[in-house]
Amino acid sequence: MRIVVHHAKYYDWQPVPEGVEVSKADIAARRVKPDNAGTGYLMRVPVEHPTGTHTEIQAGEHTIIGKIIQAYTENGRQGEILTRRAAVARLLQQNVLPHHTHPKWMQKVEVHDDGPDEKLFRSLIAPHLDADHASAPGKNIEPEDVEDLVKAYLEPVDAAGHVAHLSAHFKVKEATP
Repeated sequence: MRIVVHHAKYYDWQPVPEGVEVSKADIAARRVKPDNAGTGYLMRVPVEHPTGTHTEIQAGEHTIIGKIIQAYTENGRQGEILTRRAAVARLLQQNVLPHHTHPKWMQKVEVHDDGPDEKLFRSLIAPHLDADHASAPGKNIEPEDVEDLVKAYLEPVDAAGHVAHLSAHFKVKEATP
C-alpha cells in the first residue's frame, strides 16, 4: 500500500544543543530520538512549508498484518481485532507521523492499495497458534478467533474507503481519493 500524506508543516530533526539534558519523558513523548550514529540525540523542530509538502509511506502487507497481530496479542492478549484499514491508521499514528508531521498539519491523504493477501495473513498468524512451531513466539492467538481475524482483515475497502477512514481518523478536511 502506498499512502501520500500532504501537510503544511513537517518535523525537521536537529541535534540537541550542547548542555541540554534529554529526559526519559522527552524520549517517551518522541520530542527527541537517538541520532543514527548513536552518539547523541536529535530534537524535533516544526518547520512550516510555504506551499505545503508531503510524506510518502510504503506499507507492505507484512507490516499491516503485523499491526493486526500486535493489537490482538499485546497487553496480555486482550484480543483486540483490528480491520485492515484500522491497522493502517494505527501504523501511521504510532510509527510514521511522530517522525514526519503532526496530524493537525495534515491537509490531504491519498491511498493506492493492491488489497489484502489472505494466504500471507494466514501464514503469518500460523506461528502464533502453535507453541510447538519452529518460529513460534508462543501460543498467543486463540484458534477460535482466527476466522474473526481473517474476516476483519479481508473487510472490503477500496482506496476511497481508506482515504475516507484516514481523513476521519486524523480529522483531515479534504478527503479525495
